[in-house]
Amino acid sequence: MLFQSDQVEAVTADDTVLAGFAAQDPYAKIVGPEFTDEPYGLGIAKSHPEFVQFVNNVIAQMRSDGAWKALYSRWIATKGGPIPDPPPAVYGR
Repeated sequence: MLFQSDQVEAVTADDTVLAGFAAQDPYAKIVGPEFTDEPYGLGIAKSHPEFVQFVNNVIAQMRSDGAWKALYSRWIATKGGPIPDPPPAVYGR
């Protein structure tokens, strides 16, 4: 809110938060290089293996049918350039 009310000149956040700012505010723009590469993860209780299987199947389907790239293009890609391939799945850390 401070950014949108012109009380600060810049903010830093991850790509998805910055993309949200830029989508909501016509004066916001993403500048400069990324500071770090921060992957997202999802934790599910071991007591729910059926939910783990469901989530894994949804993600696998999105990778194979192009939905991942379409959603990335619509909601995250703000800098132009090619849409990257989905990152490899990493399970069981």
